[in-house]
Amino acid sequence: MKYLLVSFLIFVSVLVFSQDNTTDSTNTPSNNNSSSTNSSSNNIYNGWELFQEGRYSESISALQREMQSFPNRINIYVILGWDYYYLRRYADMENISQVGLKIKPNDTRLIRNLAESCFYQGKYQNAIDEFEKYISYNYNQNDPYLPSAYYYSGICYFNLTSYRKADIALSTANYLQPNNYRIILMLAETKEKLQDLDNAKKHFEKVLQLKANEIKAIDGLQRINKDNKE
Repeated sequence: MKYLLVSFLIFVSVLVFSQDNTTDSTNTPSNNNSSSTNSSSNNIYNGWELFQEGRYSESISALQREMQSFPNRINIYVILGWDYYYLRRYADMENISQVGLKIKPNDTRLIRNLAESCFYQGKYQNAIDEFEKYISYNYNQNDPYLPSAYYYSGICYFNLTSYRKADIALSTANYLQPNNYRIILMLAETKEKLQDLDNAKKHFEKVLQLKANEIKAIDGLQRINKDNKE
């Protein structure tokens, strides 16, 4: 909670050069349909280029070969995590992130990958720990991923029935990214669990303003209205 008091998935990461001093670099993926620009002209693709083209299994094989020559190139571990994410191989995503963090413990891209891999495996407390690390290392209100870090943390706390902590995390996410109906919906459900029904109702209604016919918001309002009548 010490960091939660102060974020589907895109942020711009810092250019990181690997320890072998090569020029390979990555940004957090935003468009996997972009064309290759370097070795593709010779029909030879590296792991990053294959990832960009959505050829995730081939990217993994290429990166594993690159790792044999450059075991300390941190971008290999980052991109492998992204490959595993898109293949929904979350245990592999967790493992490769942990290996990379042994090389560079404060790489926020790896911390984010580890946090998300734990989240999708239902390891909620582990995910919270890593999201808090991400926030503490990379706190910057201009970071577009910050609302997601709080949002995911809020869901973790919710699933652990720590509703007050979920409320704080989700309220922070909502402050950083207003009018995101997913955040507001989760916040409404949390308010309902806390029996803060007036605010829960307001948030469910806000969701329906942003996304008409959202079934979870409609159901939430029906529950609250039923409770008020009783």
